[in-house]
Amino acid sequence: MGDEWAIIIFALLAVAAPLVGYFIPSSDLDAAMEASFGDQVALVGGQSVPARELDVIFRSRTMSGRSGCSASWICRGPHDVYLLAFVEGQRERFVGAMTYTWTWRRLTEERARHALMADKAAYKAAFGE
Repeated sequence: MGDEWAIIIFALLAVAAPLVGYFIPSSDLDAAMEASFGDQVALVGGQSVPARELDVIFRSRTMSGRSGCSASWICRGPHDVYLLAFVEGQRERFVGAMTYTWTWRRLTEERARHALMADKAAYKAAFGE
């Protein structure tokens, strides 16, 4: 009977561990993501611009899974340059701190407007229309 309990406990832990990671509040992920964003540097017009100097005009909902998360942000830089910042967070073997990787893409104003059309408040805040 002792071996059966050990197997049952092991099985419960094996099922519960990934679920705990899945249900970590996204606010914790968002705070860590925001801190990581501040450490980034974006290339704007051939010049390096610290991300903390960019205006974030839209943040998508953070999507989280068992071993990672992702989100996209639309930012406005100097001279009304628009950037899409895509972030992916990965957690090694479902445990430990999240490691964030940022990818930057330049957007035309037209594409930035189109991307924000579904969020009227963000659109109005960004373009004042």
